[in-house]
Amino acid sequence: MVAMLLNEHPIVPNTLTFEPAVSETCMVHGYLRWSLVDCETARDEVFKELVINVLNRMRSTEQLQHEHDGPVDHGFRTRFEWAIGGGNYHIDDSVFLNGLSTFASRLQSMN
Repeated sequence: MVAMLLNEHPIVPNTLTFEPAVSETCMVHGYLRWSLVDCETARDEVFKELVINVLNRMRSTEQLQHEHDGPVDHGFRTRFEWAIGGGNYHIDDSVFLNGLSTFASRLQSMN
């Protein structure tokens, strides 16, 4: 649900993408257009401001095999896995939306 709402946000779709776009499980892969260092900086700034840890572990896409027409081929430089489970299922969607939209805005301002 949150991934679908984020796709409707005016800034977020230009910053990150989910694969698949609509998850059929409790886990989805995500890709960001910025470098790992920029993403970690933005994440840490959002945590300091909102006390929301938007993404725990991110990795560079450099070691991924280039799939034909995959996210890496479209300029995405950082990847993450996002899962909803026992540790975070109770968090209201608005918290995720606020944290990730603020994160996207931070990344956009780095250009």
